[in-house]
Amino acid sequence: MNYTDIKKLCVTYNAGFDEIESLIMDWGRENKSLQKDIKALMAYNNDARYPSGYGGMSAGNYLLSLILTDSKAIQKLAKDHAPVLRSRGKEVLAHWSEHPGFWCYFSIKERLEGDFLTIRDLLSGEEHLLYSPGICDMQKTPGARANTTSA
Repeated sequence: MNYTDIKKLCVTYNAGFDEIESLIMDWGRENKSLQKDIKALMAYNNDARYPSGYGGMSAGNYLLSLILTDSKAIQKLAKDHAPVLRSRGKEVLAHWSEHPGFWCYFSIKERLEGDFLTIRDLLSGEEHLLYSPGICDMQKTPGARANTTSA
């Protein structure tokens, strides 16, 4: 497998995601029906049992999951923001509308070249290729959790 080409694609999509992420966060702040959920998640920022910033990260991930796992929501985001989206953002949304994201509770089956992992969905048994510098770095940290997480 050519990890160099796949990594270039991942980096390109990450740049497109950076553009899209702020639009989704703005949508979440403006959506009155989500305020109760966001407030509950943000409360974790004031709970000493959780790391600093945990509430904000959880709230952000919640908003991302509402959009990026739903083809219709992705298409609506693309349509509503077409005038301000650059070509990379449009390309990423077009791809994701055909291949929406998904969440899985997974174990790491194998650490591959660079920051690539083979993961196994613990609920479905399906295997996926994952590029994640963050998870790879976390795995290097002493005391890091075992090879099970969610994304």
